[in-house]
Amino acid sequence: MPKISNSGSLLIGSGTSSSGRGGSVYVSVGSGDSGSGGEIVLSAGTSSSTEAAGGQVSISSGYGSLTSSGGLLMQTVNAGTAGVSGMLVLSTGSASSGASGALYIGSGTSESGNSGSLLIGSGTSSSGRGGSVYVRVGNF
Repeated sequence: MPKISNSGSLLIGSGTSSSGRGGSVYVSVGSGDSGSGGEIVLSAGTSSSTEAAGGQVSISSGYGSLTSSGGLLMQTVNAGTAGVSGMLVLSTGSASSGASGALYIGSGTSESGNSGSLLIGSGTSSSGRGGSVYVRVGNF
């Protein structure tokens, strides 16, 4: 009978500060002068077990115990003079048997103030039409 064991973990982090700001962690890849810039890929592990799901990827901002939590910014940067800006896709995977994953977009609740707003829109154009906003149920 084969021995079953877990693989190791990799922790990248900075230390805690007792009287100042916590350290930062930067991950950066190289630029390309005649090709594309490098990629950063975050991917959780897969599972072939019928008893366990694949790994989860979590990205969250910091907690402020007496003040605000940190923000979370996810964006593509502006395009150069002869290109288009990159696409941003939020999507769940499909399922062959059972329901596909749900996608939730919303703001949090507030105990004593206003809750956050939810804004969905498309950009403007100085020489063409502004983008469209579609809300659909079913196949795209």
